[in-house]
Amino acid sequence: MVAIKFENYIVNNIDYTRNDEYENEEGNIAIDPNFSAKIYYANTRAVVEINVEINKNQDNAPFALEVTISGFFELDDVKFEKNDNMSEFKQMLSSNALAILYPYVRNMVSDITLKSNEFPALTLPVMNFVNLVQKEGKVEFIDMSGDME
Repeated sequence: MVAIKFENYIVNNIDYTRNDEYENEEGNIAIDPNFSAKIYYANTRAVVEINVEINKNQDNAPFALEVTISGFFELDDVKFEKNDNMSEFKQMLSSNALAILYPYVRNMVSDITLKSNEFPALTLPVMNFVNLVQKEGKVEFIDMSGDME
């Protein structure tokens, strides 16, 4: 059985831009989130990156926001055989690692929008994030093994 160990995460990017032209006529604030993930892996280590763009290129939105974080993971299996377990390792990264990181992104979006002090905090929904990005084909695997030899 392959297991992964979550070591830490960092914030790669936060970009909040207020839309000075926005006029809220209906009282509702529209959001249009776009999620993606990249999984960089080499041997027994991986960096999992989650990106969310909200209201990017939307004229009738109060703000645009982009948040990108990276989580650092390690294979926690002393019996790891690269050829035998790599697909299992990738599966764990594309499911468990993404599920571990999504609450951090969700919290950052809420915190940033709250601190804008102009609109109510935007809380991304509790959802099956893994299923969403996999279903939309928004998970990209990048093998870094050749770059580390």
